[in-house]
Amino acid sequence: GNQIEIIVDNAKTHTTKAYSLLEFAKGIGHRCPVEQIEYVDDNGVAKVIDCYFKQGAYKDQSKGLVELAKELGVQLPAKAKLDEIRKLLSKHPAFQNAFVRSRTDQSFEKMTRLIADSRIHFTERNIALKLFRQFWRSIEAYSQGQTYADVLKLFFSQLCKTSVQSHRRISNKNINEP
Repeated sequence: GNQIEIIVDNAKTHTTKAYSLLEFAKGIGHRCPVEQIEYVDDNGVAKVIDCYFKQGAYKDQSKGLVELAKELGVQLPAKAKLDEIRKLLSKHPAFQNAFVRSRTDQSFEKMTRLIADSRIHFTERNIALKLFRQFWRSIEAYSQGQTYADVLKLFFSQLCKTSVQSHRRISNKNINEP
């Protein structure tokens, strides 16, 4: 048979977090939520870009979106406004569904240890069983006519905020009709 491995992120021990372009300032030395940005380029190669200067006149200061754009090879128009810069950078892989290494030095060895620990935790706490139960409860609720938003809250907890007003059901009852 097939062997499936599932990696579960334990929010208490991981050091990565999602980030948004809105959290970055335009210029040097201003707001910057992360130390580095890790992303996968268009060729599937993992890349890391520092968000703070490591040397020179601006050492230990944040680079800002203008500098990051230069390093990422994104051409900005002269005197670009912050909104324009964000719009251009939002198309770059570094700012699409990316995760970052926060201001910690998580080594590869630590990451592999955390993965191993999460596997043990996953097994000991019967997480697979809990996930299956949540999944089937969600399917049952949806089949009983609950709204998509209610089903999301059931599956992802009451903290789930959604703007979904409705969800179209897709059926295959007419699939054999010409």
